[in-house]
Amino acid sequence: MKTMRAALLYENSKELSLEEVKIPELKNGDALVRVKACGICYSDINIINGVIKPPRYPHVLGHEIAGLIEDYKPANDEERMFIKNIFQKSEGRVLIYFYITCGHCIHCLKGEDNLCLHFKRIGFEEWGGYAEYVRVPIRNLLPLQKPLDFNAAILVDAGATTYRALRKAMPLPGSIVMVIGIGGLGGMAIQIAKAFGTKVIAVDIINEKLVYAKKLGADYTVNLEEVPHENMYKTQKRIKELLGIDNVDVVIDTVGNNNTVSLGIHMVKRGGRIVLLGYGKEKNLNIPLIKIIYDEIIIEGSRAASKWEVYEVLQLAKKNLIIPNVTNEYSLENINVALNDLRTGKILGRGIIKFY
Repeated sequence: MKTMRAALLYENSKELSLEEVKIPELKNGDALVRVKACGICYSDINIINGVIKPPRYPHVLGHEIAGLIEDYKPANDEERMFIKNIFQKSEGRVLIYFYITCGHCIHCLKGEDNLCLHFKRIGFEEWGGYAEYVRVPIRNLLPLQKPLDFNAAILVDAGATTYRALRKAMPLPGSIVMVIGIGGLGGMAIQIAKAFGTKVIAVDIINEKLVYAKKLGADYTVNLEEVPHENMYKTQKRIKELLGIDNVDVVIDTVGNNNTVSLGIHMVKRGGRIVLLGYGKEKNLNIPLIKIIYDEIIIEGSRAASKWEVYEVLQLAKKNLIIPNVTNEYSLENINVALNDLRTGKILGRGIIKFY
């Protein structure tokens, strides 16, 4: 029996256990990918904390995956040709689109893979990339072409998720975008917003992250700990004093708690748009309904990205308009160190597990 190392999550455990497990067997339509890199997302913390629950334990986390095709079992000629084309384009180097979709519901037919009515996700419902190998449907493979390296793994989620959010918000060149929460998603949001031709205000509570935001192109930074945030009217007034800006056109909230959503509502202009990407243990929000109605503020959620949006983000990266904001690299043996660094705000951008 061939085995691999995998970081296993057991129910009610706050740490992952590194163990030898059987390499998954392929079914028709599957590929086996040797993992070379896997991004570390706060969704993994939410799964560990029980905010999101996998259908069974033990479970393998990790959904931002890059690697090499090790084996494959095409179900038909179309999949055989698809694999052949990947080897021609990228010599078997691949990214993995982590939504496994039905392909026939109304959302799939519209190209909205991420809204599929019958989806499963690699790293969420299916075993993910915190392991030496991962089994995925052949149709979920994306060719990873040079000059991009395996750090491009994070573009599948951190990059494409923020791209979708900004595409939905449609900021015009010269408009102002506020990005709340500077980490994996926030760092990519800054770069993509700048690629759209906007000015960017970066908001966080850690000064080191705001310095990093400046390096990524943010025009202004605000440390929310240094302004009054118990009363958002005072917060808005203080930000105006600091930056000379009354309001913003778009808010991208990668945190998603009462304080950050309230900040967005008070900072966005009349008719402006707030796009929510982050979430945690808070399931309900207290929001000023009258202000939302009177100011015609649009608040919407944005979930991951479709496969074609991932392709578009890869094109931005190939043109050097954005870079994968990987700031911390770890080995699989140090996965629990990596997760703790993420919990405690020690990762400025995106952390990534590397396999050598």
